Amino acid sequence: MTAVSSNSCSIVASITITVAVTVTVAVAVAVAVAAAAAVAVAVIAVVLLLSPIVTTANAAFTTNITITSIATITTTSVIDAMLVITSA
Repeated sequence: MTAVSSNSCSIVASITITVAVTVTVAVAVAVAVAAAAAVAVAVIAVVLLLSPIVTTANAAFTTNITITSIATITTTSVIDAMLVITSA
């Protein structure tokens, strides 16, 4: 990230993961993908917080998991993870 003259900086990182799996493993995969998304967002947060530009930060982390049944064979899990860090 390049240096900015302003004292305020806002960073938004968005992660969207879509997985289609069979019903028998849908829940397990959804949990695994949610965990992976959480880890990815945590890594981004740590990197940004360690940046000298970000002095103080407010982090908002939202995870939406939607499992929609398709036919009765497969399900689609959509996980949206958004991290918003705004320095004071």
